[in-house]
Amino acid sequence: IPALPKDYNDRKINVVRTLNVNTDSVVLNVYDNGVVDGDIVSVIYNDKIIVDKLSLKSKALIITIAVNKQGSNKLVFYAHNLGEFPPNTAKLDILYGSKKEELTLSSDFTVSSAIDIVYQP
Repeated sequence: IPALPKDYNDRKINVVRTLNVNTDSVVLNVYDNGVVDGDIVSVIYNDKIIVDKLSLKSKALIITIAVNKQGSNKLVFYAHNLGEFPPNTAKLDILYGSKKEELTLSSDFTVSSAIDIVYQP
């Protein structure tokens, strides 16, 4: 597992959504928002890198993650650059059960966008 970026804890984490799910896993589709402009992100889940330095494209990267049933699960988008058109923006679709959430996350060198995922049966 890659190490967290050295300035990871120096950046503010902005929780843009708290998602209550009743499934033991969720599927993430991660891709660039609009114009593909070279944005590079790492996806960090519960303080572990699950995608390291992904160059965002128009075609989604699909990831399935397990949901811890105790407490909150934090999904953080960490920007490695700002792309051609700042800030660094990623489109995220979260699929769980028959539901789909569509989010746009914006990160820069001072703030990382995050989603809290909470299991609620």
